[in-house]
Amino acid sequence: YRDREPYGALIRDTLDAAAVPWAGIDGRPLSESWAGRGLLGLLRLRERDFARVDVLGWLGALPQADPGGVSIGDWDRLSRRAAVVRGARQWQDRLRLQAKDVRAAADGMEHEGASEGAIRYRRREARALERMAAYIEQAENATRAPGDRTWKASADWAEKLRRHYIPVADSWPPRQ
Repeated sequence: YRDREPYGALIRDTLDAAAVPWAGIDGRPLSESWAGRGLLGLLRLRERDFARVDVLGWLGALPQADPGGVSIGDWDRLSRRAAVVRGARQWQDRLRLQAKDVRAAADGMEHEGASEGAIRYRRREARALERMAAYIEQAENATRAPGDRTWKASADWAEKLRRHYIPVADSWPPRQ
């Protein structure tokens, strides 16, 4: 019953009266919800070869503020500095190489007697680069479709991705 009238309100009221949780009965496609957009965006990363612009677009659209424990601003700035263009392997290699270089620079600054604040800043950058590389590696591995191509296996896989990357929060509006 895709037509909201007269069935939409009747179905919602009946499910509410029975204390049965429901979603999607208001006629809005799941792809218009935060969770749906987030999951579809994550799955598109693989088909778009983890292009930097797509990764940043997906991360910026997520409801949580700091995916992977790194701010969106740092994702943008640090991935640009590492010259990431596309490819999960490129993300990992270049971010880890940049982290190694930043860590070496921090060690050099410490040896030269630079300020504690500047050294801490560089070490924080190195940790952010490592977290970003791990997040991309994890996303690349997680978005490989399951070997079992049954509907149940695919639905379980998608739900696991959604729970991990787009966890529903109490702060979300009810319609989401």
